[in-house]
Amino acid sequence: MIQTKQTVLLWLAALLPISLFRVAIASTAEPTTEGIFADSAYTLGEGTPGLIIYLVALIFTVAVTFMYKNRHTQVKLAQVALILFAIGLPAGIYLSVGTWTGVSLAIPAAIINILSVVLIILSIRFIQNDIKIVKSMDRLR
Repeated sequence: MIQTKQTVLLWLAALLPISLFRVAIASTAEPTTEGIFADSAYTLGEGTPGLIIYLVALIFTVAVTFMYKNRHTQVKLAQVALILFAIGLPAGIYLSVGTWTGVSLAIPAAIINILSVVLIILSIRFIQNDIKIVKSMDRLR
């Protein structure tokens, strides 16, 4: 089966951000009395916009693994998932908080997000290599 490498990479890219529900993705220097920074840390489950962005990215990433019959659509959906992961973390924080003043992004959350983006990029490259292999096999017929 040609599809195994990218399937593993896409599933890893989908499962890594689940750890962001436990890891603080943003923090402030001084805690507030109410809101998402009451404990001076912000996790993914505390804000609706970031949660929705990551759930949509997760759905796209998992859906890509089942579209192995149509590889061109698979590449396009993987690119959408890539964009959602790339802008999802900062956009989710900004939409939840409303400002960047005094908010700092946590290093583990950034590493997890970058790793997911890299895994999706690698899977897109493997899918494109599969497209080339299938085209060359069709040419031999």
